[in-house]
Amino acid sequence: MDALSSESIQMYPNPVSDKLTVNISKVNGYQSLKVIDMLGRVVFESRNASLESIDMTDWSKGVYFVCIEADSGMMTKSIIKQ
Repeated sequence: MDALSSESIQMYPNPVSDKLTVNISKVNGYQSLKVIDMLGRVVFESRNASLESIDMTDWSKGVYFVCIEADSGMMTKSIIKQ
């Protein structure tokens, strides 16, 4: 099984002001996607979707972490909410 890599995950735009698109259709054995704020709170969670459009319009400005967990591992990427 291929390891989870940044090439298999597309997130845009970054920085984001309203909607963040996360495309994880190339991730094998995808299980979950979480968005975590700087205080460690899970502010968004999804399971078994290959494309997510996350409405961040009302979220506070700052840095968030997108955590993707799959059979092949886990990856965390940061995004900036403007």
